[in-house]
Amino acid sequence: MKSLIFTILLLTLTSMSFLAMAADEDSSETDTENQTDNSAATEDENVDNEGEDEESNTTKQTILIKRHIPNTEDKRSAALLHHMMLMKRADEVINLSNAQENFYGLYLPQASSQPQGAVLILHDKQQHGHWPEVIGPLREYLPLFGWSTLTIELPDTLKRQRIARQGFSMAKDTKQDPSEEDTSEATAQEGENSADTPETENQDPNDNDGPEEIEAEDLEGDNPETEDNDNEPALPRLDKLPDLPVTEMADQPEKEIIVDLIADYQSQNRERINTAIEYLNQQNQYNLVIIGFGQGASWAIDYVHRQLQQDEETKGLTLITIDALPNPYDEGLINQQLAEIPLPYLDLLQNKKRIFDRSAKKRLAIMRRNNNAKYQQIVTQEINGYDELENPTNRRIRGWIKKNAGGTQIPVKEQP
Repeated sequence: MKSLIFTILLLTLTSMSFLAMAADEDSSETDTENQTDNSAATEDENVDNEGEDEESNTTKQTILIKRHIPNTEDKRSAALLHHMMLMKRADEVINLSNAQENFYGLYLPQASSQPQGAVLILHDKQQHGHWPEVIGPLREYLPLFGWSTLTIELPDTLKRQRIARQGFSMAKDTKQDPSEEDTSEATAQEGENSADTPETENQDPNDNDGPEEIEAEDLEGDNPETEDNDNEPALPRLDKLPDLPVTEMADQPEKEIIVDLIADYQSQNRERINTAIEYLNQQNQYNLVIIGFGQGASWAIDYVHRQLQQDEETKGLTLITIDALPNPYDEGLINQQLAEIPLPYLDLLQNKKRIFDRSAKKRLAIMRRNNNAKYQQIVTQEINGYDELENPTNRRIRGWIKKNAGGTQIPVKEQP
């Protein structure tokens, strides 16, 4: 009997100890899970705070990027001037200016004991005043035979007109300081509690009839403010929102100015040529030869034609074109102007380009119809390299201007 009682007690103690151990394990697992949840929530809050900080920093670093339109003509001019400086030929560069702009020219005085005059050379499109094809060799070759040379650079494309766009300001960072944000949140929380919760200082905490009675009084109309609001007539129903008044904003962009780009382009080229001629006149050069290569030929013809319109008895003016091309913005103008030019005119063609140039036949026909006996069209060989100063094109031009445009220097008699 005693052994049976002892066995029952032993079993009871064993079961109690087992239950206690299980409870301890459950509590430890619960604490571990709570700690894990708290750490995960803390990490999420840190990630959110870091994301907000990154967004605020990104907003602070927002800047306006200026649009840049590359200007190949300015780059080409700057590269040429740098080359002339490196080659120690900066003395050939002259600065020319007119009412519209400043630009450069390359001037070489004659290097002979018998000066003949001056030559203005106009290059082809996408070239400059010292281009190794035709322009560079010619400007260095003619001074050896008494001709001062001046080359200028002409813009070969229209100016780019910028499109007017709405301006916008930089984005501002609206994120407040953390301490200020906490203060503002606390103040807002207090305001909400004070607005939503009525005064219950003199009421019993267990009494919940106070708020219900107040709401009932408001609904019954005992509050005078509510009665005034209820007596107001209802607003009419709107079919649509009213139109906003039209006002001129201070930051509104200026109206787009419509510019005739072709007329502006032609005016710019003409002003540059006039400025170059004035410079040659200042150097006491009045026997002038205008040479145009490619599209530069159309501007040489244009200048000569305008001079004849001003003075029909223009003397000391000769025209030479090499592989002449019309103005791309007015292709028929060159033929109209040639019909009114009776001056000595050398139309030089290089053999490889003559095959594809039908405009040369039109020029020849125009000169024959107008009986211009001083016009001559010659086909010559193409220049193969820059170092060939004695090339066929240069020799043709030198021999022709010596015969048709050569000048003589007349000494001035001293008065007694």
